Amino acid sequence: MAFDKNKLKIDQNLVYLYIVYGLPGSGKTTFLYKTFDFFKPDRDFQFFNMDFFVKLGRTDLETFFKECFSPRYMGYGQEYTFVVDGLFLKPKDVTEFVDKMAEFYDRCYFAVQLYIWKENREACLNNDEQRLEDGTRDVPSADTIKNAVYVVPQEKDLVSNNPRVEYLKPEFKDVHYANNYEKFFNRYNVNNDEMRSEEWLVGGSERSFYGNERSVCAEEAKDFDNLDKFLETMCPDISFLLYKKIKRECVTLEKRESSDYYSSYTYNYWRCDLKKLYQILTENNLI
Repeated sequence: MAFDKNKLKIDQNLVYLYIVYGLPGSGKTTFLYKTFDFFKPDRDFQFFNMDFFVKLGRTDLETFFKECFSPRYMGYGQEYTFVVDGLFLKPKDVTEFVDKMAEFYDRCYFAVQLYIWKENREACLNNDEQRLEDGTRDVPSADTIKNAVYVVPQEKDLVSNNPRVEYLKPEFKDVHYANNYEKFFNRYNVNNDEMRSEEWLVGGSERSFYGNERSVCAEEAKDFDNLDKFLETMCPDISFLLYKKIKRECVTLEKRESSDYYSSYTYNYWRCDLKKLYQILTENNLI
């Protein structure tokens, strides 16, 4: 996201505001899960779930903003990331929402990045049906997908009278049909093609302020516990022989190196190829 920080006043906070825009089933929430690390306990962004706001029948946006992230937690001259998920179907939906947010967080300058999904109702209907089948949604959105008025915003539509709001060039995305592989792993909140274990230190060196260098002791290798729990959840009746086949054909030992001014370290971790895993589980009728 390109933004000229010279526009800011010295005590003004900068908020990078990311908003997804499109019909239900476009893949907006999946995109956010892939782009931002939602499951990291110390995640460095604030999430505003407008679907949750609407589901509760709420109307007071100011109270909702305060519950998500109170302005009293903000410092001065800091940078923040806000991520908004919800149903925005017309340009006015976005501009009114952003203006209200800017009014509430009155010590902030907003650089707004919009991700816009092109209209493809057939693909959205397919994806909505799939997420009902796999349990990621319990209420259909088919009527909205079929009948809602959807206006793809142009850059000229994204303007604000608030001098603290600037819309950056929007990014347009295509809706694609969710396949069986994606459906399966989305059910378990796994949105990449690999799974990694916890890392462990296997070596390295540390240098003191005086230039003295010492070797780092290696840690004991970690088990691939998250894969084991994953398989236990997906297919608790898996045989030991098949489990060994998965470990042999899907899992590899990988290395990562890291260094800074004083030290350098080498880490190992286990990596599971989820496409290969999916193929094995499918061939053995476990999914």
